[in-house]
Amino acid sequence: MASTKRDLLIDTAQGLFYQHGFRATGIDTILAESGVAKKTLYNHFKSKEDLIVACLYRRDQQLLELLENSIEQLAPQQKCQPQLARIMAFF
Repeated sequence: MASTKRDLLIDTAQGLFYQHGFRATGIDTILAESGVAKKTLYNHFKSKEDLIVACLYRRDQQLLELLENSIEQLAPQQKCQPQLARIMAFF
């Protein structure tokens, strides 16, 4: 559950972007789905593109957290595998 209106906007936009795509999802659709006022959206994001960047950043952070948690569960000898090192270097 979103803790702030900014989080709610990102959550809503992220779901709609994945469902319909960036171009097919308009600001008005995001606002209607989230129940947030247009002024509030523009207080948090300068443009739709800024909202897209925030969604991509959050998704990147979620993926990184998932990878880190997965690596922590590996046996110590598995953590040193070169493939994992290359993946983590990417992030």
